[in-house]
Amino acid sequence: MIEMQNRPFSMTMLVILLELLLILPLITSSASDSTSSVKLDIDLVQGNTGTVLVYYTLPTHPDLQVGNWEYSLDGRSWQQIPVNSIKHSPPDFGLPTQMNYQSGFLAWQTHQLPILETVVPQLQVRVPTYLENTSSDWLKMPMMRTSRQGHSVTSHRSRLYAFGGWNGCRLTASAEFYDVETEGWYKIDAMPTPRQHLATVTVGGTIYAIGGLGRDGNLAVVEAYDVQLNRWSSKKPMPTARRALGLAVIDGLIYAIGGHNGEALSAVEIYDPQADQWVSGQPLPEPRHSMGVNELNGKIYVVGGINKQALNSVLVYSASTDQWKSTASLHKTRYGLTVEARPSLNRIYAIGGMQVRKASQSNQLQSTILESSTFVEILEILPNSDILNTSEWQLFSPLKIGRAYGGSGMVGNRLYAIGGNGRSVYSTAESISLDSAGSYSESQLIVLQNDFRVELKSPSPFTTISGNVKILGQVNGKSIQRWKLAVAALGSGNFQLINQGSGNSQSTDYLLGNWKTEGLPGGLYLIRLQAYHSGFVAPNSPAETFSLVHLRPNGA
Repeated sequence: MIEMQNRPFSMTMLVILLELLLILPLITSSASDSTSSVKLDIDLVQGNTGTVLVYYTLPTHPDLQVGNWEYSLDGRSWQQIPVNSIKHSPPDFGLPTQMNYQSGFLAWQTHQLPILETVVPQLQVRVPTYLENTSSDWLKMPMMRTSRQGHSVTSHRSRLYAFGGWNGCRLTASAEFYDVETEGWYKIDAMPTPRQHLATVTVGGTIYAIGGLGRDGNLAVVEAYDVQLNRWSSKKPMPTARRALGLAVIDGLIYAIGGHNGEALSAVEIYDPQADQWVSGQPLPEPRHSMGVNELNGKIYVVGGINKQALNSVLVYSASTDQWKSTASLHKTRYGLTVEARPSLNRIYAIGGMQVRKASQSNQLQSTILESSTFVEILEILPNSDILNTSEWQLFSPLKIGRAYGGSGMVGNRLYAIGGNGRSVYSTAESISLDSAGSYSESQLIVLQNDFRVELKSPSPFTTISGNVKILGQVNGKSIQRWKLAVAALGSGNFQLINQGSGNSQSTDYLLGNWKTEGLPGGLYLIRLQAYHSGFVAPNSPAETFSLVHLRPNGA
């Protein structure tokens, strides 16, 4: 029987949850019996200021994928939590496990979002879970009205828009969209400038068609299509005319990357649609064109391409550091491919392209052969690494036909491959379902008290410690009257006071106390910092933040 007396409510709940975890498989059906039971559960939120800990459990299932964490201020509209403000407990951290179930902690530094730098009466977090469709296959879909290669495709809401390209006879300025709800293609106003090897992106309700190869050569043209008005307008041209470039959007800014204007380019130029102005960006480490480009979680991925020879290298750009880095290379060297991002699965997909392969020994005329590729590869983005990526590319279900210089898009949980060339210029298209409809798990409401600073800086969450530990942090706010620092074994609820004080400290790395761990058993411990204040919301109710650490056994 669990002792409940003199135990804070949140810790009592955690004790119950940890004990229930041990018997859960005995009282629930196996996850394989019903897909409706295969989802993550948010069991408890620890803390109401600074770093918030979220405790969750989920069944072990080979096809279960966890999406991006989100927050809400009103329970209706939800925003993604920036991945750089989240830290996950590592798999080998020693959290309770049992057959068919695993558990984890998420540490969210709420101060990193300016909108949360105040009192938030109704903060919630949630996360979607999906069942990956591992046996899914590409399916034929209605053909475009026009055959196209070297065109560009972008999505807006439930539509996929296809612009320009080569139709097998001439350059075209025509445009059309596919409505996933009616499953039909519809003609819209043509671009002012016929071209192929252009790039397009959507910002708000406007689609920008940039660069390309026109009748008189490489283009710097920028044309904007208003989706609601079905109207085109001209914008300030790019500084560098080019074709076979890539586009990506971060924080409303359009990044024009690489391309070709007689030679492969490393130039990166950034367009601000609000100001209608271009500035130079950080150039690529190596020039390339005809590569796949897309954005995921504030980073731009540049995949494959060509620079005198075909490339399988992959580059990642971080806007926060303004730096390019290399990451895992494609298995299949390709150019003229496309790249799509699936944020809910934290994955990017490299689709089709032109592949270089060795000719057979009987072929005396050439050593290599160019052919359109059916290959699709996946790169899974891992959340706790510097560039959010330590995985390798994995092969995915191949396309029905090879598509080079085609278009692609993502709407809902479906990935689309549209047009391109193989044995001819295609009007055909195909799509594949990536996962089942997601189910959400939501936390209880939190009264977030971020109108002052109550933070634990060291040790940070999910670190391993030993010996006597200096605990550093910050207690800063005019309304703060006193504070307490305590520690407890995870699940015990028995917090032992380490130190306390009155008023507030001004330092960000203030020595809050020394934790003497001699004689304590190894395992997981919660460090808790509480600040009592006279705020107008929940006066005299402490603002508290936590850090979860692993204590090595003495002598280990």
